[in-house]
Amino acid sequence: MFDIKKQIKGDFNFDLKITQDFLEEIKIILKKEFIGIDEQIDMWIESIKPWLFFRDTLSKPLVVNGWGMTGCGKTKLIDRLLELLSLKNNSYRLNGSELNAEKPLRSLCSGHFTKNNFPVVIFDEFQNYKCKSSDGEEYEKYNSTLWDFIDNGLCDYENSYYINAEDKFGIYALGRIIDTLLYLENNTFNKLSFTLTSEELDIIKITNNNEKEEDEDDIEDDDCEEDDDYPTGKVIVRPKQKTKVKIVKKGDKYDTVHIYQHIMKDIETWFDNDGITFTLKDKFIVGLTMLLDLYEIKYGDSLKESLLELSFNEFIEFSELITENLVNSNKKATLDYSKSIIFVLGNVDEAYGIHDDMNPDISADEFYKISKKVNIVNIKEALIKRFRIEHIARLGNTHIIYPSLTSKAYKEIIVKQLNDYSIFIKENYKFTLKFDNTIHKILYKEAVFPTLGVRNVTTTINDMIKSNVANSLLYTIDNDIQYDTILYKYKNKNIHVDFIKNEKIVAHTTHKINSRVDSLRQNKKDDQQAVTGIHEAGHAMAQIMLFNKLPLQVRSITADSDSNGFTWTGVEDVDILNKNILLDKIKLCLAGRAAEIIVFGEDKITSGASNDLSKANDYLFKAYREWGMREYLVKNNILPKNNDVAKEITETIADKVNRELLFQMGEIKTILSSQKKLLLKLGEYLAEHPSINKKMLIKIIQNNSNINIDKLISITNFGYRDKLKEELELLNKM
Repeated sequence: MFDIKKQIKGDFNFDLKITQDFLEEIKIILKKEFIGIDEQIDMWIESIKPWLFFRDTLSKPLVVNGWGMTGCGKTKLIDRLLELLSLKNNSYRLNGSELNAEKPLRSLCSGHFTKNNFPVVIFDEFQNYKCKSSDGEEYEKYNSTLWDFIDNGLCDYENSYYINAEDKFGIYALGRIIDTLLYLENNTFNKLSFTLTSEELDIIKITNNNEKEEDEDDIEDDDCEEDDDYPTGKVIVRPKQKTKVKIVKKGDKYDTVHIYQHIMKDIETWFDNDGITFTLKDKFIVGLTMLLDLYEIKYGDSLKESLLELSFNEFIEFSELITENLVNSNKKATLDYSKSIIFVLGNVDEAYGIHDDMNPDISADEFYKISKKVNIVNIKEALIKRFRIEHIARLGNTHIIYPSLTSKAYKEIIVKQLNDYSIFIKENYKFTLKFDNTIHKILYKEAVFPTLGVRNVTTTINDMIKSNVANSLLYTIDNDIQYDTILYKYKNKNIHVDFIKNEKIVAHTTHKINSRVDSLRQNKKDDQQAVTGIHEAGHAMAQIMLFNKLPLQVRSITADSDSNGFTWTGVEDVDILNKNILLDKIKLCLAGRAAEIIVFGEDKITSGASNDLSKANDYLFKAYREWGMREYLVKNNILPKNNDVAKEITETIADKVNRELLFQMGEIKTILSSQKKLLLKLGEYLAEHPSINKKMLIKIIQNNSNINIDKLISITNFGYRDKLKEELELLNKM
């Protein structure tokens, strides 16, 4: 059987063809388990090949980055990949959400590491390792250790973390065991083994049950009673804590020893035993070998062989030497991860346009199209807001970018999770659990928030389905129902449950569900929907008449508590922003308010244009302050805030922005008024329906306006290329 881990570790001759075939099998498995990210799975597999196939040629770690929005599967995919590669136990995970600013590599620098071991390092939630605040200012106390490690794979070994605090390598435990043997006057230690008589085990047991736990550092000579016969090992009693101690000879000095509480746990952790004979475990020797290698302490060809030759007194001296040179040493050892692979995983939501819009009514497919346009440049521009340029350079150029999920992917994920749950039920409870398509639909409506990813789907299934399965089973017990199948359907805010035996329905019940999202989309047909319908009709018409394109979505009812409706125009993603496009975008922002004025009058305008006005203001202020699209070429946004010139310019700009917004409002009112019939009919439809689809929108346009639908385009032509060609032709004629 093929063992990928042996291939990776180089335990035998590397077979490139077999490994490649195995990686193809892993691809198939991952694509079945992780829906909607086939392209990213292919890229992950390809990105690790240099490390798998040619690791010996690496002079620094191979860094592979994975970026996306929350809930897109970055972390789970890597975990599953490492599991399939049999490398999960050979990996270290550092989470930016649990950042230790002073020692960001603390856990990594404290683990087991051997010279022929090439661990995988995972930096999760990497965006939290930022060195800049939200306003771009660098933090005063920032540790560069992390970036040095990513660059060269080297870090100082932090022996204090595991040895002193957790004693991961058993150094202190060994000292406690030696003290116990000295206390018992046990002279059986030979070849890393010792025996305990039943009487000695009883002494340990009695001590563990009756005496208070004491640390060796708490045992002071001043606390002990003096006795002229102390060299003979006579028992004396510490008055303060009543712990029995002995003064014994250790090498060329005397010391106090006692039996520690929980000493049997130490012995069982680090010594194999048959009840009488206890032998030092190989894991202690392996760990100690690693430490000695790191600190460049010589021990011969084989540490175990050297230790087997030691007498008890020599072993005691060796133990004290370890404590002196390792535990209490100020010497720094270096861990070399230069031939490892580093996975950097993070959320860079700001690279994804409307990333902060939590509206579940946003089209998953349209948002997917926007997210697919995010490229490596967008990612690096987002990263520069958090990190220095040299940091981004150290991350390399292998960046795997996750898009959001399509509606098809979400639907497949819902089906898969329900199927997986049905399999679990069949295996553990011996009945068949089925779900009607109505369950799939309500789960999609309740669970899918395009900007939040898969997690919402999982939690919604737990809430709506799994909790109600328990209710269904309780119903069968209370009513003594015999069944082999349970079928779930959804209707009128209830889950309808059919209990089936031999393909016949034998019982039925319902479970009321709390629709947290879909209930917010219900048609209201009230004043609010009427004014929202006209408002959104204004935006939709402006999109059609100014940009010659149909809007992507128009809703007069939405589940978003921050808005009553929305029109997703798609022009947010226009590649070129010139003066004409800028003014049209401003008109588009003002179109909702303009429509309200045209239909209801100035005195009936609502606060619904708040976000629209913010966008329009933002466009114009940037045109003056940053883009040089008005009479100012000075970048006012970089002037000192308290500068008198900056204040004067700001006040002047504010006045100009206000006057231009009023002018553009008049312009869009004129444009919409020219097609008032269409505005009213479109608003009427939206006042009666929560949304309008593309087919109905086209029908209303054709029946109520002179707009030529055939001329609506899907791709914007700005005319720059045509103009350049025209100018070149004129030049050639001269």
